[in-house]
Amino acid sequence: MITESKNGLLAMAMICTVAVLFSSASAEEVVKESAPVKADNTKVNKRDRDAGEVTADNQKQNKADVELTAKIRQLIIKDESLTTNAQNIKIISVDGAVTLKGPVKTDLEKSTVEKHAIAIAGEKNVTNQIEIAP
Repeated sequence: MITESKNGLLAMAMICTVAVLFSSASAEEVVKESAPVKADNTKVNKRDRDAGEVTADNQKQNKADVELTAKIRQLIIKDESLTTNAQNIKIISVDGAVTLKGPVKTDLEKSTVEKHAIAIAGEKNVTNQIEIAP
């Protein structure tokens, strides 16, 4: 594990050195630009703590709800027009009621995922809480 960490640091140092040699940027600028940005899900996590919020923990394990979720997921995954984020949204089925949650890139993706869920579960049974990611 320590070796992997050292190798990662060595690789980062080499990348920064090459970038500085072939650009007008300073070493500090290159390091700042290449450092990964940590995701901040604080607001989403706070929202999901509310008592009325449906989360993945609410997914029922009865045969009907598991099959419903699986059918919707299969339809979404087959749609190659959707990004990985859209294909990985949360699908939560509770007694036939489906809630969709998670980030997608566009309004079109949001509506496409919703249409796939409606095609399987029916319009009255789908709640779309999908968000457009910034």
